[in-house]
Amino acid sequence: MAEEPGNVPGEEKIGSNRTLRTCLIVSAGCAVIIVIGFCILFLLGIPVIRSISENFDWTQSQDLIGIFTGELQSTLEASLGEGFDATMLDELEGTLAASLPDEVGETIPEMLPDILFQGVQISYPEGEDYGGIPEILPAEVEFDWLNEPERIVFSFAEYPLVDTFHEPRIIVMSTEELIAVNSGLKPSLDELKEVLEAQPHNIERVPFVMPSFNAAQIITTQVVYFPFEGGQAVRFVTQYGQAAWPINNHDLFYAFQGLTDDGNYLVTAVLPVMHPSLPADGEDAIGDDYEGFIAAYEESLAETRADLDSYSSDSFFPSLDALDAMMGSVGIEAP
Repeated sequence: MAEEPGNVPGEEKIGSNRTLRTCLIVSAGCAVIIVIGFCILFLLGIPVIRSISENFDWTQSQDLIGIFTGELQSTLEASLGEGFDATMLDELEGTLAASLPDEVGETIPEMLPDILFQGVQISYPEGEDYGGIPEILPAEVEFDWLNEPERIVFSFAEYPLVDTFHEPRIIVMSTEELIAVNSGLKPSLDELKEVLEAQPHNIERVPFVMPSFNAAQIITTQVVYFPFEGGQAVRFVTQYGQAAWPINNHDLFYAFQGLTDDGNYLVTAVLPVMHPSLPADGEDAIGDDYEGFIAAYEESLAETRADLDSYSSDSFFPSLDALDAMMGSVGIEAP
């Protein structure tokens, strides 16, 4: 007898049903594999996420995790039906919550100093590298009033000004050891303490304890007080000389005198600076009329000081603000 069109034998129907179930099972399995693979990639990507998270507000991380796991649960329930196990999703949510930071501050790495030597740390101005070279210099006790204790000195091979009278350097020393080898500096050290406490702004001379110069402070301008790590300091722009001499860019420098809060350490800096309003050096500024220079010296000095005081910190080179940032970063860890 001929088969009627449209009729399918029983075995073929069973085979079709089995094929359909197989396809459904394979599809569900593929969906599960894709979801699991996505989760693995997500977990593997957490270190990358952490590395860029300092620019992202992770304070809402729990909400983000809730949204993610909610979408994942809907996908799994649709694919697995009664075979869905919610405990697996709970474990995943706990893992994600533990991996992501609670606050933005947790993701910001601590900035390391540019120089760390014998417990003293210094960071350069932003975007600069002065090529700091630290060393420990032994005590010098040959001349009473010039005696210096053992001290840490930072010189700078890449400082932006060269061929100046002063070499750029930062010095850290124990005040107790300083007085032990040079007791004559105790009045200057006491004066510095008083100035740092009172912080007078109309001051004609800032006490400069160390290093000692065989000269006098000719000019004191741009006086600013500010803290450094664990201490208080005063900075100013100055020039020293043994006689009347023009204020000039060859001899001018940024001076820093700081004391730690416990009074145990003196931090000093001599960093050459220049200003476009000043002559390159003193000799050319005097010219051939030395007598005329001497006659007008006091008036000229007062005018120069007033002018330098009126200029912005950024008009100097290097910028006084940049040098302030570097000196403000100085930290001393007591041994």
